[in-house]
Formats: sequence, structure tokens, C-alpha cells
Amino acid sequence: MPFRVKDSSYLAIAKDTFQEWVKVFEPEIIFWNWGYDGTIGEYGDIGLSPELHLQMAREIRKLADEVCSGRLIIILCGGSRRDYAKLLIPQIITILLD
Repeated sequence: MPFRVKDSSYLAIAKDTFQEWVKVFEPEIIFWNWGYDGTIGEYGDIGLSPELHLQMAREIRKLADEVCSGRLIIILCGGSRRDYAKLLIPQIITILLD
């Protein structure tokens, strides 16, 4: 992943690599080690917007539904800003419950 990246490029890289490998591998479950530390203004800022995390959640959920009967485990692993946590975590939970 480049040092700075736009949401569209990040999502394209994820789709072109991760999704294709998952489809070939056909796992029984997907583990998503999710963190928001690459978001703008975070300690690992690579230029990602908060919205990208919601897009990724939708894509990964869709992939889990398609490949492994919806089995998906998410581990929250990075990010220090409480405002991002308060914004993103409930929305991602809602996406996963839909």
C-alpha cells in the first residue's frame, strides 16, 4: 500500500487482491483485523476517509456472504481518536446487522 492513498485506490487494491484471493481460497470464515489508524488525522494517517471504512465493511460483509455463508469475525485493532471510534464502530455494526 502506498504511503498516501485515495479511498478509491485503496478500495480498488482491496478488491483486486483480497477479494480475488478469498474467492480462490474459499475459506470457511473471514477474519478482518480492522483498524482506523490509517484515517486522516490519525497516527498512521495514509489519507483514508472515515467513509472508506464503511465501504470496506459493506464489501467484506458481501464477500463473506458470498464465500463463507456470512461467517465473519472482526477484531478492532488500531486507532486512537475517540471521535472516529464513536462515529465508525456503531455504523459498522449496523452494516453487519443489515
